[in-house]
Amino acid sequence: QNQFSVSLPLYTGGRVGGLINRAKLNYDIADLSLTNSRQQIKLDATSAYFAILQARNLVNVDQESVGSLEEHLKNVQAQFNVGTVAKSDVLRSEVELANSQQTLIKAQNSYDLAVASLNNIVGLPLETELVIKEELQYKPYGMSLADSIRFGLQNRPEILQADANIKAAKEGVTVAKSGYLPSVALSGGTGWNDTNFPGTNNRNWTVSVSANLNVFDSGVTRAQVKQADAGVN
Repeated sequence: QNQFSVSLPLYTGGRVGGLINRAKLNYDIADLSLTNSRQQIKLDATSAYFAILQARNLVNVDQESVGSLEEHLKNVQAQFNVGTVAKSDVLRSEVELANSQQTLIKAQNSYDLAVASLNNIVGLPLETELVIKEELQYKPYGMSLADSIRFGLQNRPEILQADANIKAAKEGVTVAKSGYLPSVALSGGTGWNDTNFPGTNNRNWTVSVSANLNVFDSGVTRAQVKQADAGVN
């Protein structure tokens, strides 16, 4: 005995369409998540790069300060040797130089950390020495704050992702409410049987249209609708 059958849903109360739409929205959500990750990597790399430029400038400033205070200490020491300044002036200059040297050490450490951070972001060994040729410069940004906010609201992947999540949740409500509605399906089949395999005798065909309505489900559909509504809100 051999049988073959096929069934085509004609009406599902919006369940099939809702599932398809929700699947498309979930695909868009995943794609937006990927876009967000790419943008975050770009932001981290850019921020780390300019952090290096800023740290290097601070090192240069602190080095100039140390050099200036070293020269000043030499002058004060020479004046002390000839008796024109007090010992307290020499001590004050030494303290200022020591403080400036500590600030320089902190700046150099910040620079090393900034380089290691960029190396980590771009996948290089942390101890890699980078040669940065660009100088930190002020470049005015063309867009105003209002235009920037407007552009962000229209293009930020997190916002688009949130909108898609809301739409997907609404499709979930449609899917849940389909439990209240009937479903209609078209079915067709053929079969045959014989004393020999595969057999070609006693063939029959069937075509039918069936409707199904769940009149009582112990409140399952109502609970699913409430759950879907909660997902939207």
